[in-house]
Amino acid sequence: MEAEELESLLNEDKENLKNFIKRLFEDNPNMYLSDFYMLGAVKRSYGNINGLSTLIHSRNMNATRCLLRVHLDTVLRFQAFWYVENIDQFVQKILQGESVSKFKDKLGNNLTDSYLADILSKNHPWAKMYIKICVVISIFQMHIFGMELIQKILIMESSLFKSRSKIQSILNGVGMKF
Repeated sequence: MEAEELESLLNEDKENLKNFIKRLFEDNPNMYLSDFYMLGAVKRSYGNINGLSTLIHSRNMNATRCLLRVHLDTVLRFQAFWYVENIDQFVQKILQGESVSKFKDKLGNNLTDSYLADILSKNHPWAKMYIKICVVISIFQMHIFGMELIQKILIMESSLFKSRSKIQSILNGVGMKF
């Protein structure tokens, strides 16, 4: 996905968030616990979108990937809200620290990240990138693949360094042979 395409999607998200908030308060002036959950997700997403735009323009792709994961994570958790049987109970448990993946949807499926991404990708194909981004930035993955993965990432991004010797000294500094 090109930077311009991602920026366009993010701007579309921003407009959708504005419209959602307008509709939320036009329909009902009363505030419920679930409204605070939604407002928190919208506020976080709006901030993430602004940050992503800045990172994209500065071409800081490492930080962009991390913040994009946070943004997609927020979208998935917000989406989970619509699939549970009892929204009020869901929000109460989430605010008490319960994990979204502990809940089931109305069909009995666990609300795991991959399941939520699959559901979202039916209408929004870009949602499939969530799992890929998680793999790229996941420390767990680095433990599975060991230092070899880190070495490959450093070599792939070697264009940031002026010379092979700079990469070699970085790798030697963490105990890896080049």
